[in-house]
Amino acid sequence: MRYIKNCIIYLSIFIMVISLFSGCSGKNVSLEQDISEAPSAEELPLPEEYTNEGNVTEISTTMMRNPKTLHPIFVTDEDTLNILSLICEPAIAFDASDMPKASVIESWTYDEPTASMLFNVRKGVKFHNGANVTAYDIKYCLDLIMLASEQDCIYAKYKGVVSNYEAVDEYTLKLGLAMRSADIYYLMNFPVIPESVYSTLPQNTNSIPVGTGAYTVSSYTVDGGMELTLNENWWRTLPSITRITAHAVEDNESKLAGYQMGEYNFVAMTTMTANSYKAQKNTSVYKTSTLYYETLIPNISNRFLQDINVRRAISLALDRREIISTGVLGGGIAATTPIKNDRWQLEGSSSEIIEYDTAKAETLLEEAGYHLNSANGRRYSLNADGSYGYINLELIYCEYEELYYRNTVTSLIKNDLSQIGIEITVKELSRAQYEKALSAGDFDIALASFYTKDNANLDFLFGYGASCNYGGYEDADLQSLISAAHLSLTEDEQRAAYSSLNNMLADRLPHIGLYFKENIVYASSDIENISNLRKGAVFSDINSWS
Repeated sequence: MRYIKNCIIYLSIFIMVISLFSGCSGKNVSLEQDISEAPSAEELPLPEEYTNEGNVTEISTTMMRNPKTLHPIFVTDEDTLNILSLICEPAIAFDASDMPKASVIESWTYDEPTASMLFNVRKGVKFHNGANVTAYDIKYCLDLIMLASEQDCIYAKYKGVVSNYEAVDEYTLKLGLAMRSADIYYLMNFPVIPESVYSTLPQNTNSIPVGTGAYTVSSYTVDGGMELTLNENWWRTLPSITRITAHAVEDNESKLAGYQMGEYNFVAMTTMTANSYKAQKNTSVYKTSTLYYETLIPNISNRFLQDINVRRAISLALDRREIISTGVLGGGIAATTPIKNDRWQLEGSSSEIIEYDTAKAETLLEEAGYHLNSANGRRYSLNADGSYGYINLELIYCEYEELYYRNTVTSLIKNDLSQIGIEITVKELSRAQYEKALSAGDFDIALASFYTKDNANLDFLFGYGASCNYGGYEDADLQSLISAAHLSLTEDEQRAAYSSLNNMLADRLPHIGLYFKENIVYASSDIENISNLRKGAVFSDINSWS
C-alpha cells in the first residue's frame, strides 16, 4: 500500500486533479545557440499592430466559489489560477509550445564557471499599488517558495534546482544552480507579488490579490465572485476587454448551465466534456491540452510482451484517431510516448508522426514467429510439444464516475488488436483490486492514466524501482537519456536530449501510449483572436483578443 501511495500524486486513475501549465504549439522566442549560454529571452513584443478596436469589451466568466486561498503563490486549483493570471504576471512565462519567454524578468544568462544564472528584472513594471517591481520582490517570492511544501505550492517541486540566491541590486537577481537543468524556468514561472503587501498576509489569505497584470480587482465576495477592471498603468498595450466578471460557481455543471442560459460568454472546463455546444449558434469551442497521459502498460515479465516486436505490433494496430474520436469524444491528442509531441523540444522530430499500419504490424508478428491461424484468425507460436501457443492477453482497467469513458476505450482496443490476431480479454476491476494488481505486477497489460510532469521528467515512470514503474521495464540506455534530458539547459541541448529520449521511447515502447487528454473552452463567437489557452493561464494572451 505504501508503494501505491507514493504514486498517487501521478496516477490519475486514483485521483482526477486538473493538470497545470500544458503546452500547445508554436514558437516566438530566439534563444542563444552557444552551449555555454542559457537561453537569453527576447523582450515580449509590444503589439504596435494591435489597434485596440475590438467589438467585445466585457467578458463574463467563472471562478471557484470560496477558494482555499487567494494568495498567488499558494493557489493550486485551475479555476483560481486562471483568474489570478489576469492579475499577476509570472517572472518567466511559457509560450504555447512550453518554451520559456520573457515577462517581468526580461532576460537571463547562464555563467558556466560559477554555475549561476543572472536574471534581469524589467524596469518600469509597477504593481497595482503603484510601487515599482524590483529584484527584492522576486527574491521574496522565492523565499516563500523555498519554505513551502509541494502540496501547498505548485512551484515548490522545482526548488531543488537552486542552491542559493540573492538580489544583487534593484534589478538583478542571481541564482546558484544545484543542478544544470531547465527546471529553473519552471521554478521561475511563479506569479510576481509585492513584498510590501504580502509580508503580513497568511498563506490562506482571502485578501484581494495584488500583482502587475492587465487587470485589477475592483470587488470580491466569496459567493459573488470578482469584478476586474483595466490596469491603466500596465506596461504592455492594454487589451480591448475593459471589464471582466468572474462569477462564483460550484462545479463544471454550473459553468455549462450558466453558459447555456447566456450568463457567461467564456467558460473554461476543468474536466473532459463533450463538444456539446460546437454546433450551437454563436459559440466557438477551443481545446486546451492537459498533462493527463492515457497509456497501455505492458508487463515486461509477460512472455509475449517481452518481445519488442509484439509491443511494436500492438502500437501499430491501434487506431488512435478512432479511439480519441469515439472513446473520449474527440478530447485528446494522439501519443505513443509520455512526452507531448507539441513541445518545442520535439519540433521537427520524426517521432511527431503517430503510425497506424496494420499490415506492418502483421509483418512484425510474422517475423517474431507468431503466425496466423486462418481458421480462427488468431496468432500463435509453436510450443515445445508442438501445440499452438496463442497470444492471449488480459487487459485490466478501472472505471468509475470520472473515468466513465474507459469501457468504450477498452472495447476499441480489443477490436483493433483482434484485427491482427491478438486476443484480448478485458477485465474491469474495482479501484482496490486495480491498485493491488498494479502493485503486485499481477497483470498482462493495464490501461492507466498518469499526470505527467510539466518539465517532462519521466524518472517516476521508468526509473529503477520507481513508484510508477508498474510494467517493470528497466533499461540503462533509457535511464541515461532521461537523465540527460532532465539536466539539459540550453535550447540545443534540450532539442537533442528530448528528441533522442522520445525516439527511444517510441522504439522500445516501455509504454504503448494512446493520447493526452484535452479539456474544452466555450466562448461566444463574438470574442475573436483567442489563442494560447494554457492550462491555469487561459487568459495569457488576452491583450490580443477582440
